[in-house]
Amino acid sequence: MKIPERIRPWLAPVLITAAVWLLWLPFLAGGSIRFDNDLMISRPDTALSRYISEGRPGLVLLLHVLGLTAFNPLKSALLFLVFFTGSAWLPVLFLRRTGSPLSGRSTWLFLLLYATSPVWAYQFYFTLQLAPVGLGMLLTAGTACLDTSWCMDERKTPLVRVPQMLLSSLLLGLAVSVYQALITHYLAVAAVLVFSCLWNGQRIRPGRLLVWALRVIASVAAYLAVARLLRGGESAYLNNQVLWGSQSVSESLIALFRQAGKLLIPLSSVSLSLYPVGIILLILLLRQRRKAGKPIFWIILAGIVLLVLPLLMNIVLGGPTVPRTQFALQVIAAFLPAFYAAAVPGKHRFLKALCVAVIVLQAACVIRLWHTDSLRSTQEQSAAGEIAAVLEENNPSGKPVLFYGTLPFEDSSVLIEKKDVIGLSFFEWGYSPDFPGYSTPGGTRLLEAVTDITPVPYHYGSIPSDLDALARSMPEWPAEGSVLETEEAVVIRLRLDPEN
Repeated sequence: MKIPERIRPWLAPVLITAAVWLLWLPFLAGGSIRFDNDLMISRPDTALSRYISEGRPGLVLLLHVLGLTAFNPLKSALLFLVFFTGSAWLPVLFLRRTGSPLSGRSTWLFLLLYATSPVWAYQFYFTLQLAPVGLGMLLTAGTACLDTSWCMDERKTPLVRVPQMLLSSLLLGLAVSVYQALITHYLAVAAVLVFSCLWNGQRIRPGRLLVWALRVIASVAAYLAVARLLRGGESAYLNNQVLWGSQSVSESLIALFRQAGKLLIPLSSVSLSLYPVGIILLILLLRQRRKAGKPIFWIILAGIVLLVLPLLMNIVLGGPTVPRTQFALQVIAAFLPAFYAAAVPGKHRFLKALCVAVIVLQAACVIRLWHTDSLRSTQEQSAAGEIAAVLEENNPSGKPVLFYGTLPFEDSSVLIEKKDVIGLSFFEWGYSPDFPGYSTPGGTRLLEAVTDITPVPYHYGSIPSDLDALARSMPEWPAEGSVLETEEAVVIRLRLDPEN
């Protein structure tokens, strides 16, 4: 059957987009109860107000604009997928317009390597903020395209440049106010576009590049000022994560080298990518450029920026970061192999086969993470129902509930992969062996979200020694005697670490 000419150019984009949607839709809209959408189910007013205190007013604004102030996982997932795929296609369309080498079939490698990265799962876990973060990614990708055009297009007059500059600054500020780490997504897309334009022979003016950098700094500074006005949010959320000054410089540097090692030897889903291969290919690209006698200074600088950006959040915070703050690795690890295959003459069969193999591996990893999260949610909802039934019998007076210990998600299947938030039980959020009662907030939030009871959490920071000793002597849930009503609270004895 012959495909009509007018349909043929659209066939590959539609198939790629459909494949990406089919991969991610179960993970995004599967109905799992997670440690953010539980508040939207039980206390939507609290869920939104806490984002203001975290310095994320743009997230609250976009939730209202998108009509997602009530819990609607399917609508949120579908909107997100539109924004997410748009954020992948925008740079590709920009590069096609500029005549970049990455404008042929190699774009399919870039899109699939980018969109199937399992690193995204750690951000996409937080389903409440899915659509606003996806729109933020679309805004950062679009702003990067606007700014690259502003910096490198010689034909535009000041009447066009000034409004374009103001618009991009406003959109970037809005995106950063949705999620602060989106600044790395903007920088990664911008670095990719600049590198490609330089390779294509376009020149960059140092003065215009300086103005660009100052505008980015001004946009971030304006966001921080707004966040500070709105209840001092940024200090509560960002400053507590900055390790510079709270630990020695040597400790921070060791942490940075460890993170670099994880990127160079990607053995888990939090770092799985072709980044180490991309480093080798970048070196080969620069060697070829130098042998051809073409200008190389600015391309070398752009290449260095590409390699450093996946570590930017670690550098800013002075140590390890949570995987959900990673927005640059997925862009750069997808770009470098695809660009090499397009820019260097040859069929590159081995490289393309490697890319396809990694795409399949990444997709399989995403499915494993979805399977893990789905089983964890099912297991926890079952446990919450059993605990709620016991509490209804043993706590008629409505005393505060103290969950003592933790109740981790367990499954021995080879399809399970527990990393960071994926597979993390509600009873493990905040849990510490030194303070076993710290699992109380997660436990009460879970019960409130999936059962008909609204337990009052015990003030877990001040457990008296006699109550602590009593809780330690109790059998573990679900054994008889694992739930006990005292004068102060109803104690539910969960599991303690063996050494404690």
